[in-house]
Order: sequence, then structure tokens, then C-alpha cells
Amino acid sequence: MFRRARELGPPLLVPMAWTFVAAAQVDAVADRTIFVALVVMSVLLAGFAATGRADMRSGTLLVWWRIIAVGTLVTLCGVVGFLLDPRSEILLAIALVGWMLLPAVGFVETGRRVADGS
Repeated sequence: MFRRARELGPPLLVPMAWTFVAAAQVDAVADRTIFVALVVMSVLLAGFAATGRADMRSGTLLVWWRIIAVGTLVTLCGVVGFLLDPRSEILLAIALVGWMLLPAVGFVETGRRVADGS
């Protein structure tokens, strides 16, 4: 069960994060909900990075491990951005833009590697 959760978790977190951002834009969720989501995602991403490192040491999996590791830091920027008073728009922007760009980098690199056969 743990291995399955580790394999399926990261691909589900990105759409979940996008859903939360879209919901926040239309005021369907409170800011506190976004904060809690960021904390939960930070913990999950850190757990995936720590436990998946041994299985993700080369090739495309290494690319995605790096994205998860950087994504953990990007998500933590969002957490800290919410905690500061007043809120840090720069840190919140890093979290938002980071999660728009990181998956794109991963998909492009995965596509390149599949096309190269590596």
C-alpha cells in the first residue's frame, strides 16, 4: 500500500494543487484551506522525495525526483508566504509559478527522453 501511494501520489498532487488554485480564484475555498493544502502537500512531497530517492536514481525517474525535491521547496515558499504578516506576495508567487513550470519541465524532459529512447 505504501509503495502504491508513493507511486501514485506525486502525479495526483499537481492536478489537486491546480484545482485548489482555481477554486481560490473563484472564492470557492478560504485562504486557510489553501494554507492547509500547502502544508499537507509539503509533507507529502518531502515524504515522497525521501522515500523515493533510492528508486529514482537515473533516467526519467531522476528528473521527476528532482522536480519533487524542488517542488517541496517551492511549496514551502507558499507555506512561509502565508505565515508572514503581512503575507509575502513574492513567496506566494514563487509557489504558484513554480508549480505551473515544474510539471511542464518534467513533461518536456520526459518527452525528450522517450523520443531519444533513453
